[in-house]
Amino acid sequence: MTRLKIKAKGIVQGVGFRPFIYKTAHHYKLTGFVKNTSSGVEIEVQGDKVDKFVDYLKEHHPPLAKITEIKISKIPSVPSKDFLILESEEDLHRDTLISPDIAICEDCFREFNNPENRRFHYPFINCTNCGPRFTIIRDIPYDRPFTTMKDFKMCDECWREYTDPKDRRYHAQPVSCFQCGPQLKLLNNQGKSLDVDPAAHAGEMLNQNKIIAIKGLGGFHLACLADKDQLIIAIRKKKQRGNKPLAVMASLNMIQHITPLTEQEQAVLTSPSAPILILKVPPHPLISKELAPGLDSVGFILPYTPVHLMLFEYVDKPLVMTSANLSHHPIIYRQNHPDLLTLADYILTHDREINSPCDDSVVKIFNDQPYFFRRSRGYVPQPLTLSFSSPKVVLGLGPMLNNTFCMIVGDHAFPSQYLGTADNLKTVNREQQNIDQFCKMLSVQPQITAVDKHPNFPNRKLAENFPQSQLVEIQHHRAHIASLLAELQEDEPVIGIAMDGTGYGDDHKIWGGEFFIGSLQGLERVGQLKYYFLPTGEAAIHQPWRYALSLLHSLYGRGKPTVDFADKFTPQSSTVLDIVNKQNIGVFNSSCGRLFDAVASLLDLGHYSTYRGELPAILQQAAERVSGDSKLMLNGYNYSINFNDNYLILDMLPAIREIIEDSRDVCLKAFYWHLSLAKALVDSSKIIRDHYHLNKVGLSGGVFQNTLLLEILTDLFKNNNFEVLIHRQLPPNDSCISLGQAVLAAKAEVRS
Repeated sequence: MTRLKIKAKGIVQGVGFRPFIYKTAHHYKLTGFVKNTSSGVEIEVQGDKVDKFVDYLKEHHPPLAKITEIKISKIPSVPSKDFLILESEEDLHRDTLISPDIAICEDCFREFNNPENRRFHYPFINCTNCGPRFTIIRDIPYDRPFTTMKDFKMCDECWREYTDPKDRRYHAQPVSCFQCGPQLKLLNNQGKSLDVDPAAHAGEMLNQNKIIAIKGLGGFHLACLADKDQLIIAIRKKKQRGNKPLAVMASLNMIQHITPLTEQEQAVLTSPSAPILILKVPPHPLISKELAPGLDSVGFILPYTPVHLMLFEYVDKPLVMTSANLSHHPIIYRQNHPDLLTLADYILTHDREINSPCDDSVVKIFNDQPYFFRRSRGYVPQPLTLSFSSPKVVLGLGPMLNNTFCMIVGDHAFPSQYLGTADNLKTVNREQQNIDQFCKMLSVQPQITAVDKHPNFPNRKLAENFPQSQLVEIQHHRAHIASLLAELQEDEPVIGIAMDGTGYGDDHKIWGGEFFIGSLQGLERVGQLKYYFLPTGEAAIHQPWRYALSLLHSLYGRGKPTVDFADKFTPQSSTVLDIVNKQNIGVFNSSCGRLFDAVASLLDLGHYSTYRGELPAILQQAAERVSGDSKLMLNGYNYSINFNDNYLILDMLPAIREIIEDSRDVCLKAFYWHLSLAKALVDSSKIIRDHYHLNKVGLSGGVFQNTLLLEILTDLFKNNNFEVLIHRQLPPNDSCISLGQAVLAAKAEVRS
């Protein structure tokens, strides 16, 4: 009788994989066993239909399982009468993958709403197909003693479910109930626990215009009614958030009442990952204009945990649901955090600890597919599969903005959750905390550590914590293009276009509008946006009128357009003009993001940024108001391209001159700026294609979060017979940098 040993790797623990194997083996009347190991799942099956079992296993698996490798070998048969699920086994080599945290599933949702069920309105209902995973894991294998559920001893009924292979809660590590599980409680803003029904009272307080901090899967949110201007302004002030958009949680029916959904949008909202989805929203009484000042888009998310669902039993309006943190700082995940009491009027919390804090993910639909702005809860720690295998463990520490890190182990890359802005000690410490968790989870230590080339990025110091690791510097924009190529498993040379706000260049200038050719073997800079002087450096990023004034000076000197614009900002503008004349305080930059800032300021759409990307988003929205007219595609502003000594310089200053001298509607001018830039990038790429004989073009960088520009650009590229590569598994912004760093460092090691 045939007996097979099968080793399965991937996301195979905590997702109902062993019960699935158990049921399948019994279906084919096989004997043997299945067990978790630190490397995945090990199966031995014996019987006449082992081949059918293997065929079925290759084609079917539980909803949350992801098999990355199956190894099958024949072994001697042994006497056996049954198929068993054995205790987990730990070995020195760890190679298992962990599931992300998953929104409540349909089965648990039905039980949650069934008054006859013992878990009716239980705030922590879950099963093998849903609930916390990554955020509660302390170690592997993924068994209850290695999670933050360790101290919750199961009652008899939960134990029966947990040990019954036919039950969907078999070895669901967070399984619990009212009798034996975590407890919900409500605190006032002095930290005192209140003797009330926590969810009911929190709902009542929300209806009375209070701000509630709510403990979610990956940390605390701040919640309030989404139609109350003053509450939202108060949250902004408490968080020091400026005008940056706030997310809204609402039921599917509420969202459909506010704005129509496409099939793809509804599918993303209701997916197990349950991200925030950015949607166009018309003015509506349930949605305050203060949610996203100056914009007509709002990020919506469904209630994805039973705690959220309980709140909506008492609140019949959409709720603001934004991360509880101060601006730039990481999400708060412990109830004793001192900032939490100052941010909220009440705290709805519980005693199930969060081990790995994790923000919500953010996506938008582009070309009928999800396009990431932030990849975090619901997706992390799922790895990306690379087209090569690294001989060493590589850690990419990532950028300062939109910080993530990434670890490469073999042919898998593990991008971390979004961590925040690494310009402060709290975020840098959080990055180290999560690196330690990944090292434990993957049972590795970095042998190569890749950092951004900018010498002053605070998180570079984390490399000192790995003294045995080789340090490698990677230029910011090369990392952008490398991340795209790695994500798409693209091994052929491409034209890489990196457009963003700020990156430290090889020549010590600020880059942000770059053309490269090459592959993961190496990327050569072959072009750029023309350098212009950014006066007062960082101050001009927050006050884009300063850069606009510098560009006007480049065009007109101290002529009338420059003087008229400067008059809006007296007396500061006279100082800035002196600096521009002397070019003594500031930097030369090729940043495309700064050009968007300047154009928005020149069009009087805004002159001050309370968050990065604010004015470009407003400029995009203005352009979208007229973008549906196909006749507009025939027009555009001028630009200049020079290609000498195998190097290209793209100058958009002629377009800015025409914008100044154009008397047409602001929205038309905003659209023509987008169109002209897209045409300029395509024409530049055509020159590079003809010279270097490359036909694939890859787009990365935060500027490509502008989906209007991206749409125009990809259409123009395709019309000119280019093959276009864009991000699909990671954001185009700096969150993808850590993957690019790690991959380029790994590839250099492979070549050596």
